[in-house]
Amino acid sequence: MKLTKYKDWGIFYKILSVAAIPLILFIVLFNFFVIPTVEEKLYEEKKNAVRQPVDVAYHIIAEYYTKYLNSELSENDAKTQALDAVRDLRFNEDDYFWINDLYPKMVMHPFKPELDGKSVKDNQDPNGKYLFREMVEVAKRDGAGYVSYMWPKPGFTEPVEKVSAIKLFKEWEWVIGSGIYVDDVEAEISALVWNITIFVLIVIALTI
Repeated sequence: MKLTKYKDWGIFYKILSVAAIPLILFIVLFNFFVIPTVEEKLYEEKKNAVRQPVDVAYHIIAEYYTKYLNSELSENDAKTQALDAVRDLRFNEDDYFWINDLYPKMVMHPFKPELDGKSVKDNQDPNGKYLFREMVEVAKRDGAGYVSYMWPKPGFTEPVEKVSAIKLFKEWEWVIGSGIYVDDVEAEISALVWNITIFVLIVIALTI
């Protein structure tokens, strides 16, 4: 097949090629720079949305620890009251907190009290990740951080991505945690891609 030189192209194809170059550059820029940047920003917002409440729970526990240090409460009473306070704490209406220790063993779970006092060392997500072991590793190494894993939403069986913020209260060796689902990030990205795709198709149509 013989290729036609550019100078021999018809005016229509020359105009079309000139219009296509910036369009192709836009598509490349969008896919390799814009989408990753937006996705990273959305995930960071999700992480902050769960980290800040965990900080609040941490400070509540620290207040009860201070009462113990000041001899206002026995250590056992301080722990009991701290657990009761965190057990009833909520954000975003239904999001809750749990506490496990460094074994890891569940210290307090507001919706699964049957786990309290039991080992969660071998608990896995649907992909086989030992999520509580990883939380303990992050807590020991950094004092605070994030752990991502897959878990079904309440009332559903299909696992979706969830990220938990954890923070170590080292005086009692408690790992305070709370999680938030991030599957809506992918939905937002998909909607953005779809809107841009429609825009590109309209530009192509107008160009032609």
